Amino acid sequence: MLCLTDLERKLDYDRSLGREIDDRDPSTGRRPVTAYLVDQGVISQDQAKEVKAFADRSGLTLKDAVVQLKLADGETAARALASELGRPFVDLNEMLPDDSILDLLPRQVVRRHTCLPLFEDDGQILVACADDPPQELEDEIRLRYDKPMRHVIASQLGINQGISKYYANGMRKEVAEPTRKKGSKSSASKPGAAAPRKQAAEKLTDDEYVEQRNMGILIICGTLIAGFNLDTWILWPYVYQNRIPGWVFFPLTFLVAPPVIFFAYMNYIKRK
Repeated sequence: MLCLTDLERKLDYDRSLGREIDDRDPSTGRRPVTAYLVDQGVISQDQAKEVKAFADRSGLTLKDAVVQLKLADGETAARALASELGRPFVDLNEMLPDDSILDLLPRQVVRRHTCLPLFEDDGQILVACADDPPQELEDEIRLRYDKPMRHVIASQLGINQGISKYYANGMRKEVAEPTRKKGSKSSASKPGAAAPRKQAAEKLTDDEYVEQRNMGILIICGTLIAGFNLDTWILWPYVYQNRIPGWVFFPLTFLVAPPVIFFAYMNYIKRK
């Protein structure tokens, strides 16, 4: 009779008899990520227990735990989360976000919340999220767009790729902090409160830095090649010859290249 008092063993016993199991989480009333994965044949019941135990030990969500254990890929885990939350799953490779919507939400916000604004739909801002979004993000969306947010679930990889694509360095201007309405608890709205400090420039990701560095190298190489060719084929035979000593080689290159190289190094190659 022990199986009647041990919940896990009772569920296993009921499954062995082919009984319909109510495997909803008592705290949320939802079927967890692992239930969807078991239904889809991605993991077994024993693996579902392993995922839950690992999530409890490590403090991860079930979605992240199943990926960490390499029992499912990120997209499958995201589909399982969408099933748990009762939200649609979207493949961002098949969607084209609205530029006017992207422009209003700065990169630091989408990176902080791992989300991507898509477009306005039926008076709501559709936002792809990797997890169930916090209230902070919903408030941010309402404040910036003056419209409520409706979220859908997408894979974390898809969202990160979307952020890299649509929020590439220099692609969008940083939008100003929206004006908060009266009654907001922001300290900046209180009389005599100091103006908020301007946020420090956000560090580039490794991919963004490599792209920026390559641009700096192209600028330097282009300057050297252009200066060399101008000196050799145009300025020397038509301007320099018989006017400057023959031992002075490539004067334009030596005059122009150093400041350009310095500029490219400081602004493109040097990592800040």
